[in-house]
Amino acid sequence: MSESARYNYLTIYRQAERDAFLVSARQSGPFFDRTTRAWIVTEPDLCREVLSNPVLYPAPALEHYRNMPSGLGDAFASVAFAFEHIPLSMHGERHTEVRRRASTFIAGRHQAIRAWAEEQLPRHLAAFARPGRVELMGEVIKPLVRQLFATLVDTDLPDRLALDHVSQVFDKSIGMSRRIGLEADMAPLEAHLRERLGDIDEDEIGMRLGLLVVGKDALVGTLAESLSQVFTDNADTPLDQITFTRMPHRTAVPFVERIASGPVKVAGLDLAEGDRVRVVLQTYAHGPVSEHHRYFGAGAHACLGRPLSLELWSAAVAILSKLTSRVRVLDYQLATDSYVFIVPARFEVEVIK
Repeated sequence: MSESARYNYLTIYRQAERDAFLVSARQSGPFFDRTTRAWIVTEPDLCREVLSNPVLYPAPALEHYRNMPSGLGDAFASVAFAFEHIPLSMHGERHTEVRRRASTFIAGRHQAIRAWAEEQLPRHLAAFARPGRVELMGEVIKPLVRQLFATLVDTDLPDRLALDHVSQVFDKSIGMSRRIGLEADMAPLEAHLRERLGDIDEDEIGMRLGLLVVGKDALVGTLAESLSQVFTDNADTPLDQITFTRMPHRTAVPFVERIASGPVKVAGLDLAEGDRVRVVLQTYAHGPVSEHHRYFGAGAHACLGRPLSLELWSAAVAILSKLTSRVRVLDYQLATDSYVFIVPARFEVEVIK
């Protein structure tokens, strides 16, 4: 059995052996995986080469819903409305238009987000100053990120619209009942945005819905994965003695996929039109810190959420690095119901003064 055949590339990103795989994968050339029906690219420079190639387009997530049998695609109105405003799964002029609108909007909310961080972030992170056990996902990370995104989209987000794991809409492997459930969850969120925002342009509403769908889970997972790594690597070290890096230590986005829009030679591969390439972003976490910025991709589809992620990480680190507490990870369990983003199901720690 070859080294590459040892793993299931649908699930390796959330399995116990993922670190061993990702360390070795940094030295591996591209190979074809029959399970995902994609070329797997893990070597850091080749990953960047694939992401920067203009002939390789992102997978069109919306078409997957529209192409369902018996007209079922028409039943996913809110999912479709969100996808129509997420540049991640677009290319060409529409991608340029949607991306420009979203990036301009995010930049325009910078001052509001900074003010929120100064006022609210210390309260969210106060658990790290109190001795005792705390389950970080439910008590700290998810509420924190939800409020951050409420500030970003300039609308309140009540608990009933938390929509944890809404990013599963990108997962091609989930069943019909789960898809219908996601639409049922997303429709009230769309209605809430329309009610709160009033008579504004449809694209403005769709953009906000799209940001919530694609961004919230990614930031929740990135924050949790990064803190888990920091606490594990620095067990029993006071927080004020830990050297925090400028970039998050991990990413919640294990991979992205690209599809060849025509014949192209890239990363040592001769691709035909329609060939699929999976770029494993998590390998950057197992290289030098200078590579961590590559989590956010490259080229026309580089992550729009990079400024928001770095703003939050920087503000959180500034608070944590002033505390003398020590943090031990007691229980860290990755969710098993998504093949797209890495979001822990449980993250329990003990804070020791």
